[in-house]
Amino acid sequence: MKRCLSVLLCALLLLPLVLPTVRLPAAHAATMAELEDEVKKIENEIRTNKEKLEEFADKKESQQAYLDTLNQQIEAVEKKADTLDKQIQSLDEEIVGYDNQLKRLTNEINVLEDEVKLANRQIKETRRSIDDSKQSLRLKLRSNYMTGSETTLKILMGADSLASFLTRLEMMRRISESEKKVIDDFKAQITVLRQARETLEKKQSTLQEKHLKVEDTKALTIEKKAQLTEKQAEYQATIDELEDEYQQSQDYIKKLDKDSDAYQNYIKRLEQERIAADKEIDELVRSLTTTTMPPATTTTNPSQIVSIANGDPSDLTTTTAPTTTTAPPPGYIQTEIWAWPLANYPCYISSPFGYRDASIGGNAFHGGTDIAGAGIYGQPVYATRNGYVAAAVWGTTGYGRYVLLDHGDGFVTIYGHCSNLTVTQGQYVLQGQQIGNVGSTGNSTGPHLHFEVRYNGVKQNPMNFVVKP
Repeated sequence: MKRCLSVLLCALLLLPLVLPTVRLPAAHAATMAELEDEVKKIENEIRTNKEKLEEFADKKESQQAYLDTLNQQIEAVEKKADTLDKQIQSLDEEIVGYDNQLKRLTNEINVLEDEVKLANRQIKETRRSIDDSKQSLRLKLRSNYMTGSETTLKILMGADSLASFLTRLEMMRRISESEKKVIDDFKAQITVLRQARETLEKKQSTLQEKHLKVEDTKALTIEKKAQLTEKQAEYQATIDELEDEYQQSQDYIKKLDKDSDAYQNYIKRLEQERIAADKEIDELVRSLTTTTMPPATTTTNPSQIVSIANGDPSDLTTTTAPTTTTAPPPGYIQTEIWAWPLANYPCYISSPFGYRDASIGGNAFHGGTDIAGAGIYGQPVYATRNGYVAAAVWGTTGYGRYVLLDHGDGFVTIYGHCSNLTVTQGQYVLQGQQIGNVGSTGNSTGPHLHFEVRYNGVKQNPMNFVVKP
């Protein structure tokens, strides 16, 4: 669905249109090169659209073509922003991977350095033992040399009895075994020393390889961070360009003759799609098996409402609800405090709940609250309460990309026009958990969040349950 970006058309543009199908996960993540090719193709499309806009400018007979091209241009710039965002996410993941690799290599280096120290100590101790064995063997050899004139036979023949002969024979055998043991131990220690040196050399070689890998990984990390900075700057420039395209479209719509065919055809199409979208959303809400009316009890009005502070979903601060807050639907008991869906981000209500002038011959009903603000594009969107993700739709019409949460007590909340979704259908989310990012997908006048509350299928004023920080 092409966009209509006129402030005059807010009533229709921000209402849900045809419910799109849920986007299936990609078979594989696109590579950076593939994403770069996609960016180049989109940039060609953007240049072509600019040429067409110049051709159609100030030509009354080309109003419809100019309007359609404006919408195509906005969609192209949005696609470029989405693709750049994917590249940024890919670079973020690579950097995290390199950081984890650096941590792993650092741990391995620490272990290897300990093992090298242990091997050096073992070599030192073995050398000391070899020196002791050398001295012991030297003394034995010297003793043998000093008694060299005394042959073994002479020693044995000097025995004056059989007992003495046996004693001398045993003594000579033991001396021989002792010398052999000293020599064997000496050889064994030399073998241990050689093995220890080989082990040390291997560990030192491995340690050197690890240090080289660390340097390579650091270099790659620096390179990826530089690419990330470049892509972030390109992304921001694209968002600025997108804001300019929104403004250009709004200005053009304001200049259109309200009786012109282009204007009337556009309004008619929007109205048809709004009706179809409302029907689709209503059927989806009715199909939720967990959405049931709670037991009828005394109605209570929430006196406290929580908003996410300082952009941290875990940092909740309590504030007093407005005195204008009306009572919740009959039968509803406030069992928990609702959180503001955009944290403590500076924002304003661009379009409140209720009837508003749609400039199409009557008032149109706006079933939610639109939250906008300077630089709001891409800001995190948080769940206002615990619940199940009944739908996570990557659509291009109506709400665009949106999340529908089923809270299980008759309430559902809808978060529309997101640029990105961070949850999937069937997932259980907690209050304050991020579910997406602010965008301008679907029918939108610019970056904002369409926040909607329904109770048993009936639209409620969201400001009855949340308060802007």
